[in-house]
Amino acid sequence: MKQQELNKQLLDFAEDLLEDNHQLSYKLKGNSMYPTLKAGDIGIVEKCSLEDLKIGDIIVYKTNNILVGHRLVHISISNTKYLLTTKGDKCYKSDIPFSNEALLGRI
Repeated sequence: MKQQELNKQLLDFAEDLLEDNHQLSYKLKGNSMYPTLKAGDIGIVEKCSLEDLKIGDIIVYKTNNILVGHRLVHISISNTKYLLTTKGDKCYKSDIPFSNEALLGRI
């Protein structure tokens, strides 16, 4: 099985767990959120609604078959869809905005 297909299946499984009101924990990679979060830390993700989010929360979303955990910096509405913008604490630029359908929860 190709790695990309395996990643997709794992993401689907993670989403199913959160939808059933279970918490999800996973080992973090990368250092974009250092010193708040660093590689090897365990992130515990809880399901939340869009209304529960506040600017500054660390949210987890799926993109390109990976999970990303970055700080929420902006919420906007475009064509009746919510767009969320995040940014890693050590990153100079914000991430590309994504729709709320990609949101899994917050750490």
